[in-house]
Amino acid sequence: MRARNRPCLFDHPNDPQARLMGWVELQAERLEKEPGGCDLANAAVELRGTILRMRMQEFKNSQRDQLAILCDAAGSTKPQLLAESLFCY
Repeated sequence: MRARNRPCLFDHPNDPQARLMGWVELQAERLEKEPGGCDLANAAVELRGTILRMRMQEFKNSQRDQLAILCDAAGSTKPQLLAESLFCY
């Protein structure tokens, strides 16, 4: 369960800029707590050439694509580039 003060994507359903800022804040928080990066991405490195790695990559790509949609809704002139820059694999 998230703490009361913790930002969330869903706190501002009608404000894409606030949702994007919430996402960035959550990622910064996560990276502070887990400086080793994403466990899913780290595991994928060990699974080269497997169907599981392919599925994990598809999942990560879909997350990045959703972030690009949010960046576009927030008014970014280059949402794909912004999503690529923000997204941690």
